[in-house]
Order: sequence, then C-alpha cells, then structure tokens
Amino acid sequence: MPTPNFDPFSNPSIEEPECPDSLDMNQTLAALKQSQEMNYQMMRLNAWVLSETMDQFIAGFWSRFMANRQIAHKQFLQRRHQGEQSH
Repeated sequence: MPTPNFDPFSNPSIEEPECPDSLDMNQTLAALKQSQEMNYQMMRLNAWVLSETMDQFIAGFWSRFMANRQIAHKQFLQRRHQGEQSH
C-alpha cells in the first residue's frame, strides 16, 4: 500500500500571490527608508554649508569646530561608559 503524501509544498507550480497589503507596506517602507536617507544627506549638507560659511567669516572656524566636536564626543562616551558601570 503506497504511503500518502501530505506535503502541501510538493507542487512547486503553485505560488501564493502576494497580498496587496504587503505590497503597500513594502512600498511604504521603501519610501520611508529613502526619505530617511535623504534627510540624513540634507543634514550633512546643511552642516557643511554652515561650517564653510562660518569659516569664511571666522578664520579657522572649521578646525575649532572639529576639535570641539571631538572633545564633546569623548565626554559623551565617558558619561555613557560611567552610566553603564553604575547599572
């Protein structure tokens, strides 16, 4: 007596159509990712334009800005490290 085959995926020609809701969700997620990336690029551009403009008015502005940024980043990492040790 042959054993019955209950495997629902045995016929590879049967494909489930994609749900329209999932297509909309995928499009929405793709648009959100693109918007987020565009926003990030615009913020970088704004920071660069501001610093470039300030460097024209105040000589050495960019180098001082970067030095201050490096100090602030180190302080942030120290505070974060201290916060992790206290928990």
